[in-house]
Amino acid sequence: MKERKSSSVGKIESKKGIANSRPVIAGTRIPVDTIKAFAAEGYSIEKIRMEYPTLTTEDILAAISYEAAA
Repeated sequence: MKERKSSSVGKIESKKGIANSRPVIAGTRIPVDTIKAFAAEGYSIEKIRMEYPTLTTEDILAAISYEAAA
């Protein structure tokens, strides 16, 4: 598995060709809306980390608090 750059931890990005250009957690292909859906279903940060062990607490918090620009 490819190591993520520490500068991408806790950040959100959108790139053409990755997850249909939807916002993802930087350095991954994990869509923000997927993490938000887990949180909405009552998953704790620790439980989400069990599902996605490459994510940090900062990544998950960034995804949960992310609001797309209108």
